[in-house]
Amino acid sequence: MKKIICSFLIFLFCFSAPLLVAQDGSWKDGDPDFTKIESNSSVLIDSLIMLAPISSSVSQAPGFQFVLSGYDWSWPNEILIESATDIDYREFLGSNLYLVTDASGNRVVEVDPDIPEEVWEFKGAIGTVRHLEKPVDSYSYTEFESGESVRKILITDQGRHRVIKVIQQNKAIQWQYGDETEGLGKNQLSDPTDAVPLPDSGKVFICDKGNNRVILVNEADTSIVWSWEGTTGNLNNPVDIEFNEETNELLITDQGNHRVIKVNITTDVVTWQFGVTGNPQTGDLGLNLPSDADFLLNGNVLICDSKNNRLIEVNNYENVIWEFHQPLENLKDADRLTQPLDEDDKNKHLVVNGNLPARIGYVTTSFISEKLDIGKEVSFESLNWIAQTQDSLTSISLQLRTENTLGELESADWLGPTELDTVYSQPGMVIHPAHNGHRFYQFKATLSTNDPLYTPSLNDVTINYNYFDTEITGKIITETIGDSADFIITSWKTLKFETILPGKFEYRNKIELKITLLNADTNEPIRSLVTASNVDSVNEKPLSDIEELKQLQRFKIQATLQTNNTAVSPILKNLEVDWERSESTPSEIYFVDEELSPVTHYRFSEKLEAGQQHIDRAIIFLNDPNLEQAQEAVTININALKSLDSEEISLNRQASGGFLLQPSIPGIIIDTGIPYANDKILEVFDRDTLVISYTDPTNPFDQSNDSVLVIQDTPGVLYFENQHQVQIDTISIGDTIYVRISEEFDRNISPAQDTIYATVYDDKTNDTEKIILVELEDENQPYSSGEFRSQHKAGTLYRYGLPTYNSGEFRSEPGLPIVLNKTRYGDDGLLQTISGSKIGINYDDSFLQAPILQVYAGTIVDTLWNIGGGALDFDMAPNPFYTNRHTMIKLRASSSIGDLTITKIEVYTLAGEKITEIDGTTLSFYYNPIPKDQFGLTDNWWNLQNADGSRVSSGTYFVKVFGKILNSDQVLVQLNKLVVIN
Repeated sequence: MKKIICSFLIFLFCFSAPLLVAQDGSWKDGDPDFTKIESNSSVLIDSLIMLAPISSSVSQAPGFQFVLSGYDWSWPNEILIESATDIDYREFLGSNLYLVTDASGNRVVEVDPDIPEEVWEFKGAIGTVRHLEKPVDSYSYTEFESGESVRKILITDQGRHRVIKVIQQNKAIQWQYGDETEGLGKNQLSDPTDAVPLPDSGKVFICDKGNNRVILVNEADTSIVWSWEGTTGNLNNPVDIEFNEETNELLITDQGNHRVIKVNITTDVVTWQFGVTGNPQTGDLGLNLPSDADFLLNGNVLICDSKNNRLIEVNNYENVIWEFHQPLENLKDADRLTQPLDEDDKNKHLVVNGNLPARIGYVTTSFISEKLDIGKEVSFESLNWIAQTQDSLTSISLQLRTENTLGELESADWLGPTELDTVYSQPGMVIHPAHNGHRFYQFKATLSTNDPLYTPSLNDVTINYNYFDTEITGKIITETIGDSADFIITSWKTLKFETILPGKFEYRNKIELKITLLNADTNEPIRSLVTASNVDSVNEKPLSDIEELKQLQRFKIQATLQTNNTAVSPILKNLEVDWERSESTPSEIYFVDEELSPVTHYRFSEKLEAGQQHIDRAIIFLNDPNLEQAQEAVTININALKSLDSEEISLNRQASGGFLLQPSIPGIIIDTGIPYANDKILEVFDRDTLVISYTDPTNPFDQSNDSVLVIQDTPGVLYFENQHQVQIDTISIGDTIYVRISEEFDRNISPAQDTIYATVYDDKTNDTEKIILVELEDENQPYSSGEFRSQHKAGTLYRYGLPTYNSGEFRSEPGLPIVLNKTRYGDDGLLQTISGSKIGINYDDSFLQAPILQVYAGTIVDTLWNIGGGALDFDMAPNPFYTNRHTMIKLRASSSIGDLTITKIEVYTLAGEKITEIDGTTLSFYYNPIPKDQFGLTDNWWNLQNADGSRVSSGTYFVKVFGKILNSDQVLVQLNKLVVIN
């Protein structure tokens, strides 16, 4: 070993320093991303470094909503209407004409809404046949007479309890039903509300509200050819009717019953109903005093739900599938324009709500919000909104304008995400950067629709923005800047960095970015180096003339960022440092012994005494050729991981190469307490770990370390055993001996199975044999897996995994046979002996007492037992008893005072609880009774079960044996321990 170490030292000594050749090195971060930042505060880092923006948003006040009004045309002031109740539409010679019934004005008028002007009126003087008294409905249609189409108006003249047919051209009354006397008799009506002709059939449907009936009248003789009153109380103030010739169904608005029904006039069966009879409802449940209902071309029904102030469309499944968004108070009549002259008017509605007619339908419109104040200058991020739209039918788009004063906001341009004419079409779009730095804003929302039935609803608009806190300083510190472990920096050259300046020149003096160099170990400032230019984005600073850097192999850069304006931040784009360098070599550091061989463990004792055998001192060796050229000594720390002791030591440069700890440092084991640091003594716990770490002061990347285990020196207990693991002090020729060392914890180095080497010798023959003792499994510890599994026997758990070797117990394997000396053959695996010899052990470690084994002449009767003498003696073997290794427990008893009979045996737990009792008279001891000074032996006297039949667990038990001497009443009792290990 010494020869090997010397070669190692010669190798270190001969290792020469490499030729230093200048090269260039550099460090960069940023472009594209910053990835070398060690710490930061109040900054945002990705492809750029800037102050951390504070994200916020501003939304509209609760209740905000933009929807299209839906009012497309209002009644012109030029045409007087007192109280309209009905409106109808027709096209005539390329013009739209609206037929309006003015109940309070006692007239029916047709107007051209586009001019606007009246084009026809029917009204008569009081007392004349043409006089109308509260007309409530009028219907325009044509009939063929003499081969010509004649326009006629069917008027429901409620106040005179009649329905009249008027030829529009000459205003002549062609036909009348109702003798103007209120009643239920022939040719009588009561407050009629509607009439629907069957053109060219000579028949007219009349809604006779006061009589709660609908009748079909033959014009020729005024006879009633069909009527529908339903069952008793079935109609209650019907107010409107409409007939579908294709289905032969009559649509009745049964106002008093809060419903609309369809009646088949052939079968008199109600085929459809919406609304709960006699029960006013809202929503999808029903109606409240409906005033009008129309068949639609799609098969649905348009209903004026008057008391609920709504216009709805209901399908055949009685579901409300459409509703006009705005409330319509006192809604009397509505007609959907399905085939208007102007295609843009398709699906709009003519309505009478209140007292005036109107045309409703949603059309694309823009809204401008009020002027809004964020409260500070900000950077705008994204525009979001909450809206309800219908796919392909409606949409919403927005534009923004911003400024820093309300006056400037008035004339600011409306901008989309990119240009003047663009719009924000989807929520979440990025806001145009031209808005950045502004405080006040407005938005313009365009609500677009392709169908007058539908309006988008804008329910909220949110501006997401960020700003910078002018009271906070942002800071970043880079990782350590230096070269790799293979190089030493000989000269720092330059620092370069690039910034992004604000686009607005007035903001450039509002920001500040400073660069400071820091000590790489302490983060303390070395020098405040430079403040970034507010004119140029590229900054460069020479480093070679900075004295503080000339002795450093590494440093860090700190950048601080500040702003005086909430809308802007200094922005760092990249950092770069370059230098000159030369090659380096790696270091090595070791814990070693006195021969400088690396070690894995040391042994310390609890006190320091001169000449202690087997006690170590810590020695450290460092190999760093680079440092040898520059320094005489190196200072490092030895640290104990458990006791936390720390000792600063100095390694001195050796002429043969390397650095060595001289003198070595002693150590002691402590149980508790706090060690004294730097007292030149290592104070550690048993099984502590000493660690050393070294960093080349010229190269922070050149690092080496080592660790060593510290074990408390413990004196082992040595003894001889026979094959049954029973301690013996005598042996006979032909037997086999085993050596056991207990409590040898300083040889338990690792969790794996450790080994010990020892020598067994004979004092007479001088024969010696080397033996190997292997560490025994710690059966009181779980296996490495920490798991227990059931195997073979139900309910029994067995350890699973690798065994644990932490017992400090070692036993020689295999045994050493004892043979009669004939010829000496050292180390042949047989110990040569003769009668009267003493066998001993040589073992290079501390131990309490070396055992001596006496060799007997002849054969010893039973080497399984160590026999004593007494009134009652007994012992058990094997003890401990391993259930997975042994098959039976033997019990041997004897007495030195007389013939012995065993009467009973009791077994107790360690806590003193009796778990079973065995009748001794049933056991066979070979003798019965056992003769004086003889031994009785029995096998399987206990089945390892409790009295209840359950198996005992691992543990220590007390076995209590009761006996009697022949011809004596004296009861003898003896107690011994038995260890059972499952």
